[in-house]
Amino acid sequence: MPAFAVPLIGWIPLINPLYSQVPHLTPWWILLIFPLVLLISLVYKTVRSPEGQNILLPTIWFSIRILFYMAIISIALQVLYHVVTRLSTTPL
Repeated sequence: MPAFAVPLIGWIPLINPLYSQVPHLTPWWILLIFPLVLLISLVYKTVRSPEGQNILLPTIWFSIRILFYMAIISIALQVLYHVVTRLSTTPL
């Protein structure tokens, strides 16, 4: 078995967070979403802009919208997870 797979043997998806099984991943890794979204927005707005100028404000606005919708989706999934686990009779 490869060495990188050994910490993942006891990992149960959707129940244990991945950073609980891999020590070098910390809860701070989720903050990498901000530069990722910003870069994706920048590339998208640069390609879609007809003249290639004045893309700073549309890029920031598009990034905020993406992050907002991602937050809404994550809240909805968290609520769905709690509803499903409360209705489930199987012990985790």
